[in-house]
Amino acid sequence: MDFYQFMLFYKDAFDPKYFLFLSVIIIIFYDWKNSSQNFIHFFPRLAVISMCYVAALIIVNLTMHQIVEPTSVYPQYLEDFSNIIGLILGLSLSIVLWRKFSYGKEFIYGAFGLIIVSVPFTIMSYFWNISGHVTFTAAPVTYLVLLDRRLALLYIIPVIMIFNRPFVGAHTPLQSIAGFILGIIIMFWGIKAIQARWEGKEGVS
Repeated sequence: MDFYQFMLFYKDAFDPKYFLFLSVIIIIFYDWKNSSQNFIHFFPRLAVISMCYVAALIIVNLTMHQIVEPTSVYPQYLEDFSNIIGLILGLSLSIVLWRKFSYGKEFIYGAFGLIIVSVPFTIMSYFWNISGHVTFTAAPVTYLVLLDRRLALLYIIPVIMIFNRPFVGAHTPLQSIAGFILGIIIMFWGIKAIQARWEGKEGVS
């Protein structure tokens, strides 16, 4: 495997569709861990997330099928829109079920944070081909680091992705750097805003 083949493998291995799911599994681990429940209580959380993940993938495929013909050439933003629709609906369903089963707030914060990041990303992607691979590896890693600073080494994943996207010809360096900045700043700001609002409500009640 030469370096170019490695970079092709890297962008597929850390595709946001899979990396977000892996990140959420780590998040729900902390959600369970902070609940002080037995380990058996981790698996219902995992079942909820897995079901919503499958639903999100189905929504993405159905949306793409409705927007474009399978063999047609289409602009990148249409694929981005389809992925964002699946992401938002999948996370929204997860939030509803999470609150129904009275699970922890760690996942709730992360889910809302990703939804918040998806809004400016969607708007920007219509006018400019900002990198979704970089944005949606940087955003979940930012939240994971907020949960546990020992996970800071995970930032190597989006950092490598910054170089990966121009190298494989998918984006310009500026589009990759913009995705990195957007993912970190908006995720950090979104999480802090949600935490302040949530804890404010708890204080009032």
